[in-house]
Amino acid sequence: MNASTLVIGAGSAIGRAVAELALARGEHVVGLSRQAPAINHPDFLWLPCDHQPSDRRHCLDALSEQGKRWHRVVICLGMLHSDRVKPERRLEHLDMEAMQQLYQINALLPQCYLAELLPLLAPQADCKVAVLSARVGSIGDNRLGGWYGYRASKAALNMLLACTAIEYRRRAPGIKLMAYHPGTVESPLSEPFAAGRARLSPAQSAGQLQRWMDEAVVDGELSFLDWTGQTVPW
Repeated sequence: MNASTLVIGAGSAIGRAVAELALARGEHVVGLSRQAPAINHPDFLWLPCDHQPSDRRHCLDALSEQGKRWHRVVICLGMLHSDRVKPERRLEHLDMEAMQQLYQINALLPQCYLAELLPLLAPQADCKVAVLSARVGSIGDNRLGGWYGYRASKAALNMLLACTAIEYRRRAPGIKLMAYHPGTVESPLSEPFAAGRARLSPAQSAGQLQRWMDEAVVDGELSFLDWTGQTVPW
C-alpha cells in the first residue's frame, strides 16, 4: 500500500505547500479544510471541513473507510489575527473573547484532532505527526513580552502536545509527534507583522518540515523544532 499524507488545514499557505510536496514524491494526499486548495492532482482528495465536531466526525469516518497506511499527518491550524483580533502590545489591550478564540483555534482544535485521530494512528508504524506551533509560544525564549493571547495559546498547545506524546507512547507507539516552528512565512497570517524580516516561502518552510519529519526517529518523545532543525526551548 502506498504511503499517504493527511493535511489538516490544507487551505492554508503552508498546508497547501505540504500537500504539493508530498504529491511531488508520489504520495497519496488527503486534505481537510474549509476552502478547497488550488490543487489539481489525481492523487489528491479534498474533504471539506469547517472543523466543527460533526464535520470532523464525518471526515474521520471517511478516512477510516479508506484504510490507508498513514505515513505523515500535518496539522496546519492557527490564527494570529483577524478583523477584530490583534496581537496585544500592552496589558490594557487584553480582550477576553479574543483570547478565548485564539486558545480555541491554536490549542484546543489541534488537540481535538490528535484525540480523534488516535483510532486511525494507533495501528500505524513509523508515522510522523507534526503540528504547527510557534517560537513565540516558548516560555524560555520569551524576551519581548506582548502578544499575550497568541503566546499563551501556543504555549498551551505545546503542553497539550507534551501530554499527548506521553499517552501516544503507550497507545500508539509507532507515532512520532512533533511541534514545528515554521519561521516567518509569506502568508496572510504573518504578512502584517513581517516588515523588515527575512521571510520563507511556504514551499521552503514545508520543504524543511518534510526533511525533519523524514529524519525524525520514533522514540515516544515530543520534539519542538524550528525550520532550521534547531530545538526550540519550552
